[in-house]
Amino acid sequence: MALFFMVQLMFLKCCRNGERLLREGGRRYVLIYEPLMRICYVVGRKKYEIFSDTCIPDILKSRMARFLLTRRVDKYETLMTPVTNAKVVEPIQKSPRDVLNDLQTLLMNIESSKTYEEFMSYLNDNDKIVVEKICLQHKYRALRYPYVIVDKHEKIMKRVRKVYLSIMKDLLSNYLGLKTNRLIYIDSWKIMFYPLIYDREEGVILRCLKKVEVDTIYTRFFNLFRDELSTHYKLDFI
Repeated sequence: MALFFMVQLMFLKCCRNGERLLREGGRRYVLIYEPLMRICYVVGRKKYEIFSDTCIPDILKSRMARFLLTRRVDKYETLMTPVTNAKVVEPIQKSPRDVLNDLQTLLMNIESSKTYEEFMSYLNDNDKIVVEKICLQHKYRALRYPYVIVDKHEKIMKRVRKVYLSIMKDLLSNYLGLKTNRLIYIDSWKIMFYPLIYDREEGVILRCLKKVEVDTIYTRFFNLFRDELSTHYKLDFI
């Protein structure tokens, strides 16, 4: 119980930091509430709970975006309730079954691929951009899983591509508990909101949960796909 209240106090402090940033920055910053789907599901006898973005993967029609923008829920994690002066983004995906089907299909593609090239043949154009420009070129935490910094040397890239498929398979099958031959029982789901701040001057996306900091994954998506995302988000991208 004491840990729960400590986390709540940290959360409120971060909210105040985000609000102060918005007040002091004037028109430089835009507060965005990104809709996430919180899904509680059961595979076998084990229960899992995830957050999955309900906009970007569906605008881009990208399962790889779904993969990168899905993560397990922290034990004491709480998301903010939208306020009146924020840009609340309308969710597109409203089916938890479709979210899980996308992830299961990715797992099926990995398991049926003998090579990286064969796996890539299953992906659409936006998926391929996500893999090459986000997954393999930057240090990040996909689903809060540590990864490595990759340089552009082709021999290293070949090794990393092979390793990356193993990491994806491990995340999907072990971390998220998904199996291609097992039924998934959806226990509950609801739409929640992830607070993001768009910095017009720097062209980056900031998250304001535990602390205000650059969200590398969302920044890369907004910079790489600004034309596709601008209509739905109605942001003045620099």
